[in-house]
Amino acid sequence: MGTPFDRVEDLATRKVNDWKLGKIYNKSLEGYKTWCDGFLLNAIPNFANDCWQSLEYNEETREFVSDLTPTEIDILACFWVLEWWERETNDAAQNASKMQTSSFSVHSPAQHMKEEQVIINTKRESAYQKVNDYLLQDLDKIGG
Repeated sequence: MGTPFDRVEDLATRKVNDWKLGKIYNKSLEGYKTWCDGFLLNAIPNFANDCWQSLEYNEETREFVSDLTPTEIDILACFWVLEWWERETNDAAQNASKMQTSSFSVHSPAQHMKEEQVIINTKRESAYQKVNDYLLQDLDKIGG
């Protein structure tokens, strides 16, 4: 039996604080799982070429074919968070409301969006650093 999607998603959702996730969860557990699975399915390609194990999965049973290690689960959770964060910052309605502010603010909407991009880049660097650390653990596997 492989690693269930819930193991990755539970870790990932502990890394974010999003009231919308709670709202979706309270409305429908199936809807919540579908929503979270979307981020995970988008995250998998970010690690698929570097993971020592197969990241093939069965979408019906919501589990990976392989039994993933805690490190592999953590890396996928980091990429899940990155997918979630990018979606949050690409929210057109949210961005439009930031751009239409008529009151004076210390930080302009453009500055706020720039800061969000810095956060995304930092999260991306952190995720890929974890991938590099993971690969360095098993250098003896490279080149057979």
